[in-house]
Amino acid sequence: MDSFGAFLGPLVAPAVLAVAGQAFDAVLVTSFCIAALGVLVLVLFVRDRHDERPPARPASPREALTLLRVAPVRRLLLAACLLGFAVIGDGFVHLLLQRQEEVSLGSFPLLAVGTSLTYLLPAVPVGALADRIGRVPVVLSGYTALLLVYPVVKDGKPYRSADVNYWGVTFTEDDNTFYATMHTKGHRYLVRGDFAARTVRTVRDRVECPSLSPDGTRIAFKAPIDGDSTRGRRLSVLDVATGRVTATAETRSVDDQAAWLDDATLAYAQQHDDGTKDLWSVPADGSGTPRQLLRNAHSPAPLGGPRVAPPVSRAGRGVPSRSGARPGPGRSPRSRRPRCTGTPRRGGPRRRRVR
Repeated sequence: MDSFGAFLGPLVAPAVLAVAGQAFDAVLVTSFCIAALGVLVLVLFVRDRHDERPPARPASPREALTLLRVAPVRRLLLAACLLGFAVIGDGFVHLLLQRQEEVSLGSFPLLAVGTSLTYLLPAVPVGALADRIGRVPVVLSGYTALLLVYPVVKDGKPYRSADVNYWGVTFTEDDNTFYATMHTKGHRYLVRGDFAARTVRTVRDRVECPSLSPDGTRIAFKAPIDGDSTRGRRLSVLDVATGRVTATAETRSVDDQAAWLDDATLAYAQQHDDGTKDLWSVPADGSGTPRQLLRNAHSPAPLGGPRVAPPVSRAGRGVPSRSGARPGPGRSPRSRRPRCTGTPRRGGPRRRRVR
C-alpha cells in the first residue's frame, strides 16, 4: 500500500496543478484531504484485536538497554547500522541523475514514479521468494544490487562537476575532433572531444593550451615547471601516438597558446614587464634557439594547418580559417581563437596575422 501511494502521488500532483491553474496550495490541500480520508477509514473500519492475556507492563529505558547484552541483538543492531550507512536516499540519486542526464524540471518527478514502480512490481514475488528461501538471502541480495548501482551512477557516466572549465580549443582537419584544456578540482587535463557525439575524454594531466600540428601528430602545450604552475610554464610538445613529451629550447615561461608556423616551428608571444608583447618562434623538436619574429604582436594565427577556433563573421558569412578555405555547406565556423591564459579577459590590442 505504501509503494502504491508513492507511485500515484507524483502522477496525481501534476494533474491537480493542471486543473488548479498551477496553484501549489491546491496540491497541499488535496494531499491533506487524502490523508484525512485514510485516517477516517482506519478509525471507522479497522478494529484492534485484543488478547485475553493481561497487558504487559511497558519496559523502562534501562530494561531496554539490557537487550544489548544479548549477542544476537548486538549483531542485528550492528548490521542495521552498517546497512544504513551504505544506503543513500532516493532523492540524492535522483538529483545525480537529473544533473548527469540533464532531466528537465517537468520530468524530474517521473524519477520518483519509476522508483516507486520498481518497489511496487516486485514486492509480491520477492516476498514469496523470501518466504521460501528465507529473508536473510533476499535482504543481502538487495543490498548487493544497491551497492552495484552506486558506482554506475557516479563513474558510469561522463564526468560532470560544477567547476569544470574548458579553454584552448584546437580542431583537427575533420572539423569534428578537437583537443582542449579542461580544468577541474585543481587539475588541468588535455581532453579529446568529439563535436558530433558531444563527448570529451581525458588524455593527459598537466597540459594547458594545446595546439595541434598541421600533420595532426603532435600537440604543443604549456607544461607547468616541475608540476608547479606558479613557477612558470614550459613550452613543450606531445607526440600523440607515443605520449612522449619534448621540451622546446624556450626556457622562459610562456603564457600563450602556441601556433604552428609549419610542421617543425612554433610561434608564441612573450610579454614584457610593461605589458607589451613580442612574437617569437622556436623549433618544435627541442633543438635550436628562440628567434624573435615581430615586435608588439601576439596570438598568431598562420594560414595553414589545423584551426585553433577561427573567427566567425558577424554577418554569418564564412571567413578564412587557418587552412585558408571558407567553410563549405554544413561546415560552420567555430568561435574566436581564445587567449589561452586560463582566465577570461576582455578587450586588448588588435591581433596581427602571420603568413
